Order: sequence, then structure tokens, then C-alpha cells
Amino acid sequence: MGTALHHEMTIPLDQLEAELFRLPREERARLADLLAESVEREIAEWWDAESTRRYEAFLRGEIEAVDAREALARLRAEYTPGTPEYDSRRRERERPHFQTAPEAVKVDGDANPGCGGAVKTIDEVAADVLSRPREERERLAEALIASLRVEPAVEAPWNEEIRRRIHDIDSGKTKLVPGDDVLREAEELLR
Repeated sequence: MGTALHHEMTIPLDQLEAELFRLPREERARLADLLAESVEREIAEWWDAESTRRYEAFLRGEIEAVDAREALARLRAEYTPGTPEYDSRRRERERPHFQTAPEAVKVDGDANPGCGGAVKTIDEVAADVLSRPREERERLAEALIASLRVEPAVEAPWNEEIRRRIHDIDSGKTKLVPGDDVLREAEELLR
């Protein structure tokens, strides 16, 4: 990757995001992959440590195990519209990603007198982006992924598949199963 980007000496997250959108599609895709991979790795490491912590707390008698039926009942309440658990979860999802203004980061590089800032290669930009906090990397990954337009050769078959599935539902060939029924069947399998 050889594209160079012009940057001021500090880059607020919103400005960085706007500059990343000017990259060629392939470079945006590479950055999106790198960001998503870094976030997934960090989350997996956190869950590994958290599951170990919970298991050790269980062994010490500090927490109790929850029966699978009870866990399913909690999930049903959490995902059933109108329940207090669902409403609380919805409010949490609707909260903005950032509670405060995003912090600016210093950008290293050779001064470019014609631009008044620094010019960085895509690899240098990737290193800067990957050094951001997880929440910012998530936001940038989501934005980059959304910016990658689906190629017409891919979009047309998917649109046809969507039409076929809708037709199958409308014609009765495919039957939709309510979420409550799926959960009930899962509970029966656990008995």
C-alpha cells in the first residue's frame, strides 16, 4: 500500500475518519480488517481472562452457577419488547458511542511545507489507527466497513436471493418461527 495522506500535527477522531474515507477501496478494506481483528483479539483476550476469573470465583464459592432454564428466562425477558429488562437494554444501545469529545493524537512524520502538516503512508496511518483505544477502533472499523460499497456483481445476486426468500415466505413455502417458540424448543432440549 503506497497511498500517502496529508495530516495536521494532531488528528481528532472525526477528522481522521473523514480522511480515511478518501483512501482507495482496497486500503479502506485492509484498514477495516486490521481494526476489526485488533478489536476481536482484545475482546477475546478480555473474555478469556473474565471467564477464568468467574470460574475461579465459582470454585471459591463467591458466585453461584445459574441453571440453563433460568438463563434462558433472563434472556427471554431481556429480548422481549415491553419488559423492564428489554427497555433498559434498549436505552443502553441508544446511548452515544462517545460521552466526551474524542481525544486528539499526535501524528509523527516529516513536515511538508506545501501542506503545513505531515504526509504519512498508509502503513503509518494503520499503525496510528491501531494504537487508538478500542472504542475508537470499533467506530473506525464500522465506518470503514460501511464505506465499502458492495460490488454490483455481488449485490445483484443477493438482491435476487432476498426477493426469493420474501416470495417463499409470502407464498407459504417457508414458515417463520417466532422467537418465543425457538426459546421454548431450546428449553425442552435442555430438559
